[in-house]
Amino acid sequence: MKFDDFDIKEYIDLKATEYDYRLHNEFLRDIIDKFVDLNKELQNALETVTYMSITDPLTKIYNRAKFTEELTKFQEKKQDIYIIMLDIDHFKRVNDTYGHDSGDYVLKKLCELVNVSIKDDWIFARWGGEEFIIIAQGDEEEIISEAEIIRKRIMNFTFDKVGKITSSFGIASSKGIEEYEKVIKKADLALYDSKENGRNRITYNK
Repeated sequence: MKFDDFDIKEYIDLKATEYDYRLHNEFLRDIIDKFVDLNKELQNALETVTYMSITDPLTKIYNRAKFTEELTKFQEKKQDIYIIMLDIDHFKRVNDTYGHDSGDYVLKKLCELVNVSIKDDWIFARWGGEEFIIIAQGDEEEIISEAEIIRKRIMNFTFDKVGKITSSFGIASSKGIEEYEKVIKKADLALYDSKENGRNRITYNK
């Protein structure tokens, strides 16, 4: 190629265009990377918010709202269930004697004891204060037997500073009941009977 035929301006424009494209592509890659990172942050934030919305902040088990949601699912499918309610006996005495930090520790440790006792498909939640609730499936004998295992495990455990504690249970079945909220009321009445009859026992409200 002769020097006269060589267009300097065209050559410079071509190189400038290539440089612009390269910058443009780098800019796009940078934007895409930032969107990917932002999407991950948003996903993590969503998972955190979801977890917090269904979890009791102290014990890390399901909260009452999540329990109610799961109960509705069982009712919609018309699945037979048992409701197990349990309450720590004389829990106020624990807080008054050893302080609320020890009370919180008891609540958390009790949940650990229950979690290792129940089946994976059972729903375990904090109902309020020192009261907990379980959706269980199985036959009557099995449910009562499992509740007895939990009761004894709590009774036999030595809690730091606090020592021994006991718990009372109420159980009810959904058989013959269309509104599952009524099963909770039956279990609550059974729990009340356990409290009235000496505590540290299980009452089944048939």
